[in-house]
Amino acid sequence: MRPLTLQDIADRCQVSRMTVSCALRGDRKSVSQTVMDRIVRTAAEMGYNPALAHAARRLKYQHSPRQVQNLLAAVFFPYHTDRYWTTIFQGLGQALEKEHYGVLLKMADAGSESFHSPLPYVFHRGEVDGAVFFTDEYRMVEDLRAEPGFGNRPIVTVTGQFAGCSAVLVDDHQVGRLAAAHLLELGHRRILCFHHPDMRSTITKQRVAGHCQAFVDRQLDPDTGLRHAPWVWDDRRGLDVAMTDVLCQHPDVTAILCPNDGFGIPVARTLRRLGYQIPRDMSLIGADDSDELLDSRDRNIWSTVRLPLHELGAESARLLIRRIQGTVPDETVVVLPVELVARGTTCPPSFRANAARKGRHDVPGAEILTVSTRTA
Repeated sequence: MRPLTLQDIADRCQVSRMTVSCALRGDRKSVSQTVMDRIVRTAAEMGYNPALAHAARRLKYQHSPRQVQNLLAAVFFPYHTDRYWTTIFQGLGQALEKEHYGVLLKMADAGSESFHSPLPYVFHRGEVDGAVFFTDEYRMVEDLRAEPGFGNRPIVTVTGQFAGCSAVLVDDHQVGRLAAAHLLELGHRRILCFHHPDMRSTITKQRVAGHCQAFVDRQLDPDTGLRHAPWVWDDRRGLDVAMTDVLCQHPDVTAILCPNDGFGIPVARTLRRLGYQIPRDMSLIGADDSDELLDSRDRNIWSTVRLPLHELGAESARLLIRRIQGTVPDETVVVLPVELVARGTTCPPSFRANAARKGRHDVPGAEILTVSTRTA
Protein backbone atom coordinates (compact mmCIF):
# COMPACT_ATOMS: atom_id res chain seq x y z
CA MET A 1 0.00 0.00 0.00
CA ARG A 2 1.28 3.48 -0.79
CA PRO A 3 2.00 5.79 2.15
CA LEU A 4 -0.77 8.10 3.30
CA THR A 5 -0.13 11.70 2.21
CA LEU A 6 -1.24 15.11 3.39
CA GLN A 7 -3.28 15.42 0.18
CA ASP A 8 -5.26 12.30 1.13
CA ILE A 9 -6.17 13.92 4.45
CA ALA A 10 -6.95 17.24 2.72
CA ASP A 11 -9.33 15.48 0.29
CA ARG A 12 -11.12 13.74 3.14
CA CYS A 13 -11.49 16.99 5.14
CA GLN A 14 -12.22 19.09 2.05
CA VAL A 15 -9.49 21.61 2.87
CA SER A 16 -6.21 22.56 1.22
CA ARG A 17 -3.00 20.59 1.67
CA MET A 18 -1.43 23.66 3.29
CA THR A 19 -4.23 23.79 5.87
CA VAL A 20 -3.58 20.15 6.76
CA SER A 21 0.15 20.84 7.08
CA CYS A 22 -0.46 23.80 9.41
CA ALA A 23 -2.95 21.83 11.51
CA LEU A 24 -0.68 18.83 12.00
CA ARG A 25 2.24 20.95 13.14
CA GLY A 26 0.02 22.88 15.59
CA ASP A 27 0.13 26.26 13.82
CA ARG A 28 -2.74 28.05 15.55
CA LYS A 29 -1.97 31.27 13.73
CA SER A 30 -3.07 29.79 10.40
CA VAL A 31 -5.80 27.33 11.43
CA SER A 32 -8.68 27.68 13.87
CA GLN A 33 -8.83 25.29 16.80
CA THR A 34 -12.04 23.69 15.49
CA VAL A 35 -10.58 22.95 12.06
CA MET A 36 -7.30 21.78 13.61
CA ASP A 37 -9.09 19.33 15.89
CA ARG A 38 -11.09 17.93 12.97
CA ILE A 39 -8.00 17.47 10.80
CA VAL A 40 -5.97 15.85 13.59
CA ARG A 41 -8.86 13.50 14.40
CA THR A 42 -9.34 12.56 10.75
CA ALA A 43 -5.61 11.99 10.26
CA ALA A 44 -5.55 9.63 13.24
CA GLU A 45 -8.59 7.73 11.93
CA MET A 46 -6.88 7.32 8.54
CA GLY A 47 -3.72 6.01 10.22
CA TYR A 48 -1.45 8.95 9.40
CA ASN A 49 1.90 8.80 11.22
CA PRO A 50 3.61 12.24 11.23
CA ALA A 51 6.89 10.66 12.34
CA LEU A 52 7.29 9.03 8.91
CA ALA A 53 7.42 12.45 7.25
CA HIS A 54 9.56 14.13 9.90
CA ALA A 55 12.95 13.09 8.53
CA ALA A 56 12.04 14.40 5.08
CA ARG A 57 10.83 17.68 6.57
CA ARG A 58 14.09 18.15 8.49
CA LEU A 59 16.09 17.42 5.34
CA LYS A 60 14.04 19.93 3.36
CA TYR A 61 14.70 22.77 5.80
CA GLN A 62 18.27 21.91 6.89
CA HIS A 63 19.71 24.94 5.07
CA SER A 64 16.78 27.19 5.89
CA PRO A 65 16.43 29.54 8.92
CA ARG A 66 13.07 27.92 9.52
CA GLN A 67 13.01 25.65 12.58
CA VAL A 68 11.31 22.28 12.31
CA GLN A 69 9.40 21.31 15.44
CA ASN A 70 10.49 17.93 16.76
CA LEU A 71 7.91 17.73 19.57
CA LEU A 72 10.73 17.13 22.06
CA ALA A 73 11.16 19.15 25.27
CA ALA A 74 14.19 19.01 27.55
CA VAL A 75 13.53 19.10 31.30
CA PHE A 76 16.34 20.02 33.71
CA PHE A 77 15.05 18.47 36.92
CA PRO A 78 16.56 17.94 40.41
CA TYR A 79 17.24 14.38 41.47
CA HIS A 80 14.55 14.06 44.15
CA THR A 81 11.84 11.45 44.66
CA ASP A 82 9.73 13.11 47.38
CA ARG A 83 6.08 13.97 46.87
CA TYR A 84 6.81 17.65 46.22
CA TRP A 85 8.86 16.97 43.09
CA THR A 86 6.95 13.93 41.85
CA THR A 87 3.70 15.94 41.92
CA ILE A 88 5.31 18.72 39.87
CA PHE A 89 6.78 16.23 37.40
CA GLN A 90 3.45 14.44 37.03
CA GLY A 91 1.75 17.69 36.03
CA LEU A 92 4.54 18.48 33.59
CA GLY A 93 4.50 15.05 31.98
CA GLN A 94 0.74 14.93 31.56
CA ALA A 95 0.63 18.36 29.90
CA LEU A 96 3.44 17.48 27.47
CA GLU A 97 1.90 14.10 26.67
CA LYS A 98 -1.43 15.75 25.87
CA GLU A 99 0.32 17.75 23.13
CA HIS A 100 2.26 14.67 21.92
CA TYR A 101 5.62 15.96 23.18
CA GLY A 102 8.41 13.66 24.24
CA VAL A 103 10.62 14.43 27.27
CA LEU A 104 14.40 14.51 27.43
CA LEU A 105 15.33 14.43 31.12
CA LYS A 106 18.57 16.01 32.33
CA MET A 107 19.40 15.79 36.04
CA ALA A 108 20.21 19.25 37.36
CA ASP A 109 21.46 18.76 40.94
CA ALA A 110 24.85 20.38 41.45
CA GLY A 111 25.93 17.33 43.46
CA SER A 112 24.86 14.72 40.91
CA GLU A 113 27.34 12.91 38.64
CA SER A 114 25.50 14.04 35.51
CA PHE A 115 25.50 17.73 36.42
CA HIS A 116 28.83 18.49 34.76
CA SER A 117 28.47 15.89 32.00
CA PRO A 118 28.24 17.15 28.39
CA LEU A 119 24.82 17.83 26.89
CA PRO A 120 23.27 14.86 25.06
CA TYR A 121 23.84 14.76 21.30
CA VAL A 122 20.24 15.66 20.52
CA PHE A 123 21.05 19.23 21.64
CA HIS A 124 23.94 19.40 19.19
CA ARG A 125 21.74 18.13 16.37
CA GLY A 126 19.08 20.77 16.99
CA GLU A 127 16.39 18.24 17.85
CA VAL A 128 15.20 19.85 21.11
CA ASP A 129 12.45 22.46 20.67
CA GLY A 130 12.77 24.06 24.11
CA ALA A 131 13.63 23.45 27.76
CA VAL A 132 12.11 23.76 31.24
CA PHE A 133 14.43 24.44 34.19
CA PHE A 134 13.42 23.32 37.69
CA THR A 135 16.71 24.52 39.16
CA ASP A 136 18.39 27.78 40.07
CA GLU A 137 21.68 26.63 38.54
CA TYR A 138 21.44 29.30 35.85
CA ARG A 139 24.91 28.65 34.51
CA MET A 140 23.30 25.63 32.86
CA VAL A 141 21.01 28.06 31.05
CA GLU A 142 24.07 29.91 29.81
CA ASP A 143 25.66 26.64 28.66
CA LEU A 144 22.52 25.78 26.76
CA ARG A 145 22.40 29.19 25.10
CA ALA A 146 26.00 28.70 23.98
CA GLU A 147 25.14 25.40 22.26
CA PRO A 148 24.72 26.13 18.50
CA GLY A 149 22.15 23.36 18.19
CA PHE A 150 19.91 25.09 20.75
CA GLY A 151 20.84 28.77 20.80
CA ASN A 152 17.87 31.05 21.46
CA ARG A 153 15.17 28.41 21.52
CA PRO A 154 12.53 28.85 24.26
CA ILE A 155 13.37 28.26 27.92
CA VAL A 156 10.93 28.31 30.85
CA THR A 157 12.28 28.60 34.40
CA VAL A 158 10.30 27.60 37.47
CA THR A 159 12.40 28.61 40.51
CA GLY A 160 12.95 32.20 39.43
CA GLN A 161 13.34 34.58 36.49
CA PHE A 162 16.29 34.68 34.12
CA ALA A 163 16.96 37.13 31.30
CA GLY A 164 15.49 36.02 27.98
CA CYS A 165 13.44 33.21 29.56
CA SER A 166 9.79 32.81 30.44
CA ALA A 167 8.88 31.80 33.98
CA VAL A 168 6.16 30.07 35.97
CA LEU A 169 6.22 31.08 39.64
CA VAL A 170 4.12 30.81 42.77
CA ASP A 171 3.20 33.94 44.70
CA ASP A 172 5.92 33.59 47.37
CA HIS A 173 5.11 36.97 48.94
CA GLN A 174 1.56 35.75 49.51
CA VAL A 175 2.88 32.45 50.91
CA GLY A 176 4.75 34.35 53.62
CA ARG A 177 1.90 36.76 54.22
CA LEU A 178 -0.79 34.08 54.62
CA ALA A 179 1.29 31.97 57.00
CA ALA A 180 2.22 34.88 59.27
CA ALA A 181 -1.27 36.38 59.12
CA HIS A 182 -2.79 33.10 60.29
CA LEU A 183 -0.55 33.00 63.36
CA LEU A 184 -1.14 36.68 64.14
CA GLU A 185 -4.90 36.27 63.91
CA LEU A 186 -4.67 33.45 66.45
CA GLY A 187 -2.97 35.86 68.84
CA HIS A 188 0.73 35.01 68.48
CA ARG A 189 3.01 38.04 68.81
CA ARG A 190 6.47 36.45 69.08
CA ILE A 191 7.05 34.31 66.02
CA LEU A 192 10.21 32.49 64.93
CA CYS A 193 10.92 32.47 61.19
CA PHE A 194 13.21 29.76 59.81
CA HIS A 195 14.58 30.65 56.41
CA HIS A 196 17.32 29.86 53.92
CA PRO A 197 20.68 31.08 55.24
CA ASP A 198 21.26 32.99 52.00
CA MET A 199 18.96 35.98 52.38
CA ARG A 200 19.77 36.94 48.78
CA SER A 201 17.55 34.11 47.58
CA THR A 202 14.55 35.59 45.75
CA ILE A 203 12.13 33.14 47.34
CA THR A 204 13.51 33.81 50.82
CA LYS A 205 13.30 37.58 50.39
CA GLN A 206 9.72 37.40 49.12
CA ARG A 207 8.58 35.04 51.89
CA VAL A 208 10.16 37.17 54.64
CA ALA A 209 8.71 40.32 53.06
CA GLY A 210 5.31 38.63 53.18
CA HIS A 211 5.78 37.82 56.88
CA CYS A 212 6.64 41.44 57.58
CA GLN A 213 3.66 42.67 55.57
CA ALA A 214 1.32 40.59 57.71
CA PHE A 215 2.63 42.41 60.80
CA VAL A 216 2.32 45.81 59.14
CA ASP A 217 -1.24 45.02 58.00
CA ARG A 218 -2.15 44.70 61.69
CA GLN A 219 -0.16 47.77 62.76
CA LEU A 220 2.43 45.58 64.48
CA ASP A 221 6.20 45.97 64.33
CA PRO A 222 7.87 43.03 62.53
CA ASP A 223 11.26 44.01 64.01
CA THR A 224 9.85 43.33 67.46
CA GLY A 225 7.62 40.34 66.78
CA LEU A 226 9.52 38.38 64.12
CA ARG A 227 12.63 36.44 65.11
CA HIS A 228 14.95 34.86 62.51
CA ALA A 229 17.02 31.69 62.35
CA PRO A 230 18.71 29.91 59.41
CA TRP A 231 17.32 26.47 58.64
CA VAL A 232 20.61 24.59 58.37
CA TRP A 233 21.93 22.24 61.02
CA ASP A 234 25.22 20.72 62.03
CA ASP A 235 24.46 17.04 61.39
CA ARG A 236 27.00 15.97 63.98
CA ARG A 237 24.99 17.64 66.73
CA GLY A 238 21.57 16.58 65.57
CA LEU A 239 18.27 18.40 65.23
CA ASP A 240 17.33 17.99 68.91
CA VAL A 241 20.39 19.90 70.12
CA ALA A 242 20.08 22.52 67.37
CA MET A 243 16.41 23.18 68.14
CA THR A 244 17.16 23.43 71.86
CA ASP A 245 19.82 26.07 71.14
CA VAL A 246 17.49 28.07 68.89
CA LEU A 247 14.65 28.06 71.41
CA CYS A 248 17.02 29.07 74.20
CA GLN A 249 17.99 32.07 72.08
CA HIS A 250 14.31 32.92 71.55
CA PRO A 251 12.51 31.74 74.73
CA ASP A 252 9.43 33.91 74.23
CA VAL A 253 8.31 32.57 70.84
CA THR A 254 4.97 30.77 70.71
CA ALA A 255 4.86 29.90 67.00
CA ILE A 256 7.22 28.91 64.20
CA LEU A 257 7.11 29.73 60.48
CA CYS A 258 8.72 26.88 58.51
CA PRO A 259 10.05 27.37 54.95
CA ASN A 260 8.44 24.13 53.72
CA ASP A 261 6.73 20.99 54.95
CA GLY A 262 9.79 18.80 54.44
CA PHE A 263 11.64 20.93 56.98
CA GLY A 264 8.75 21.77 59.30
CA ILE A 265 7.41 18.29 60.01
CA PRO A 266 10.78 16.99 61.35
CA VAL A 267 10.92 20.13 63.52
CA ALA A 268 7.47 19.29 64.91
CA ARG A 269 8.58 15.75 65.71
CA THR A 270 11.71 17.07 67.36
CA LEU A 271 9.67 19.42 69.55
CA ARG A 272 7.54 16.47 70.61
CA ARG A 273 10.67 14.57 71.66
CA LEU A 274 11.75 17.63 73.66
CA GLY A 275 8.48 17.60 75.58
CA TYR A 276 6.40 20.13 73.67
CA GLN A 277 2.78 19.43 72.92
CA ILE A 278 1.80 20.63 69.45
CA PRO A 279 0.04 23.04 69.11
CA ARG A 280 -0.63 23.85 72.77
CA ASP A 281 2.98 24.72 73.55
CA MET A 282 4.13 25.71 70.08
CA SER A 283 2.19 26.37 66.87
CA LEU A 284 3.84 25.49 63.56
CA ILE A 285 2.95 26.21 59.95
CA GLY A 286 4.76 25.29 56.73
CA ALA A 287 4.43 25.68 52.99
CA ASP A 288 3.77 23.26 50.08
CA ASP A 289 1.09 20.87 51.43
CA SER A 290 3.21 18.03 50.10
CA ASP A 291 3.85 16.07 53.32
CA GLU A 292 1.74 14.89 56.22
CA LEU A 293 1.96 14.92 60.00
CA LEU A 294 -0.44 12.28 61.29
CA ASP A 295 -2.25 12.12 64.60
CA SER A 296 -3.21 8.95 66.48
CA ARG A 297 -6.17 8.46 64.09
CA ASP A 298 -3.98 8.82 60.98
CA ARG A 299 -5.39 12.24 60.10
CA ASN A 300 -3.12 14.88 58.63
CA ILE A 301 -2.92 17.72 61.16
CA TRP A 302 -0.16 19.78 59.50
CA SER A 303 -1.07 23.43 58.89
CA THR A 304 0.45 24.85 55.73
CA VAL A 305 0.12 27.16 52.75
CA ARG A 306 -0.77 25.00 49.77
CA LEU A 307 1.24 25.48 46.58
CA PRO A 308 -0.36 24.34 43.28
CA LEU A 309 2.41 21.79 42.61
CA HIS A 310 0.64 19.79 39.88
CA GLU A 311 -0.40 22.99 38.13
CA LEU A 312 3.13 24.36 38.48
CA GLY A 313 4.42 21.50 36.37
CA ALA A 314 1.51 21.56 33.92
CA GLU A 315 1.65 25.33 33.36
CA SER A 316 5.40 25.25 32.77
CA ALA A 317 4.81 22.70 29.98
CA ARG A 318 1.93 24.69 28.48
CA LEU A 319 3.93 27.91 28.57
CA LEU A 320 6.88 26.23 26.86
CA ILE A 321 4.63 24.97 24.08
CA ARG A 322 3.16 28.44 23.61
CA ARG A 323 6.68 29.82 23.40
CA ILE A 324 7.64 27.21 20.80
CA GLN A 325 4.56 28.10 18.77
CA GLY A 326 5.40 31.79 19.05
CA THR A 327 2.09 32.82 20.59
CA VAL A 328 3.50 34.60 23.70
CA PRO A 329 6.44 37.00 24.27
CA ASP A 330 9.85 35.66 25.25
CA GLU A 331 9.85 36.87 28.86
CA THR A 332 6.25 35.94 29.72
CA VAL A 333 5.79 35.35 33.47
CA VAL A 334 2.88 33.37 34.96
CA VAL A 335 2.31 33.66 38.73
CA LEU A 336 0.13 30.96 40.33
CA PRO A 337 -2.01 31.62 43.44
CA VAL A 338 -1.58 29.88 46.81
CA GLU A 339 -4.02 28.89 49.56
CA LEU A 340 -3.93 28.72 53.37
CA VAL A 341 -4.81 25.28 54.79
CA ALA A 342 -5.21 25.55 58.58
CA ARG A 343 -5.27 22.18 60.31
CA GLY A 344 -4.19 21.01 63.76
CA THR A 345 -0.67 22.35 64.36
CA THR A 346 -1.80 25.92 65.01
CA CYS A 347 -3.95 27.34 67.79
CA PRO A 348 -4.02 30.43 70.06
CA PRO A 349 -0.98 30.71 72.35
CA SER A 350 -1.29 29.19 75.80
CA PHE A 351 0.13 31.50 78.50
CA ARG A 352 0.13 28.87 81.23
CA ALA A 353 1.74 26.23 79.05
CA ASN A 354 4.48 28.63 77.97
CA ALA A 355 5.11 29.67 81.55
CA ALA A 356 5.47 26.03 82.61
CA ARG A 357 7.82 25.30 79.70
CA LYS A 358 10.07 28.20 80.75
CA GLY A 359 10.08 26.98 84.35
CA ARG A 360 7.96 29.87 85.64
CA HIS A 361 6.05 27.77 88.19
CA ASP A 362 4.94 30.86 90.06
CA VAL A 363 2.10 31.17 87.57
CA PRO A 364 -1.11 29.82 89.14
CA GLY A 365 -2.21 26.57 87.56
CA ALA A 366 0.99 26.04 85.52
CA GLU A 367 1.33 22.43 84.37
CA ILE A 368 4.34 20.23 83.77
CA LEU A 369 4.30 19.26 80.08
CA THR A 370 4.29 15.66 78.92
CA VAL A 371 6.10 14.14 75.96
CA SER A 372 4.06 13.05 72.97
CA THR A 373 5.68 9.86 71.65
CA ARG A 374 3.88 9.45 68.31
CA THR A 375 6.16 10.36 65.41
CA ALA A 376 4.05 9.18 62.45
